[in-house]
Amino acid sequence: HASFRPPITGTCPCLIDVVLPSGNGEHYLFYFWASPEPGNTPCQAHDIEPILFPKLAEYSIQLSDQRTRNKILIIDITGTIKSGSRKGFNLLSITTPDQVKSILDKASQDKWIKAIILKIDSPGGEVTATDLIYHEIIQFKERTGIPIYASLMGVACSGAYYIACTADKIYSHPTTLTGSIGIIARFPKMIELADKIGYQEEIISTGKMKSMGHPLREMSPEVRAVLQHHIDSLYNRFLNIIITHRPKYNTIHEIKPHADGRTFDAQKSVSLGLTDGIGYMSEVIVRTQKAASLNRANIVKYMTGYNSDLNIYSNSHSLDLSVINLVNFDIGSFTRKNTGFFYLWEPGQH
Repeated sequence: HASFRPPITGTCPCLIDVVLPSGNGEHYLFYFWASPEPGNTPCQAHDIEPILFPKLAEYSIQLSDQRTRNKILIIDITGTIKSGSRKGFNLLSITTPDQVKSILDKASQDKWIKAIILKIDSPGGEVTATDLIYHEIIQFKERTGIPIYASLMGVACSGAYYIACTADKIYSHPTTLTGSIGIIARFPKMIELADKIGYQEEIISTGKMKSMGHPLREMSPEVRAVLQHHIDSLYNRFLNIIITHRPKYNTIHEIKPHADGRTFDAQKSVSLGLTDGIGYMSEVIVRTQKAASLNRANIVKYMTGYNSDLNIYSNSHSLDLSVINLVNFDIGSFTRKNTGFFYLWEPGQH
């Protein structure tokens, strides 16, 4: 439910607690006050649906000094790249294919969107989610033909760089870390933990490989070989994406020495041909405007929630939490790490 009538009479403000799903399998506990409205007894909470389930809307974040209807759209690729949906309440900084497709679909319907800037600040994420976002951006480019530039911010590694390759030009902030080209797979081992707490599990499957990667089974050499084959295949896909979009590289052999997972600073990424230059966001906007042959343009974003005092550094999906205190009570989120394959930079992983 998104609106509530607390079962309390009188004129007191009411403390209401509500449990709502976040959209990523977790749940959040909300506390907020509902003050009585004139003539309402018992007091009635205001409809909080616009706060908890906001709609995508256009916001102007930098207006041209002269009147124009032309617009450059900034799309944020921030946080971990994950599958699923951003619909519903979520405090985590993530980017999903659902979110990006919604933005691109809205942009497709606006003839005044003349160019797009991907503002990227992400360590990467899930393999399939990354590839879906890449695919949607490529399809958008083919449909519209408008220029797309990428502005890399603090971190634009692994899957984030994979997505950046869709851009006609890629520019790094002077302090950007990028690269980390490669793939990592995580399969937690919980055999010793299960023994300590006395947990046992019977595993019945149709074949010896069906439960490969199971946390309560030792990984055999045969299973490891199968998983390594998957990793190599996804790694080669990443390399081919780079070959397709970066003019300096024509073969896997040429890019592979730089694709061992290491990160590069802004200067090194330019010298390696992974990016096209170094510049602040304001400079990227000017370059994008020239690429779109625009004398002037307004800079806009599609965002959700209540937003004010926006500028080119504001992140999308802001939410006004002035009346809400919340506690994430999903204990499992403190210990759970997703199993699977990732285009992700994770410092400390080997």
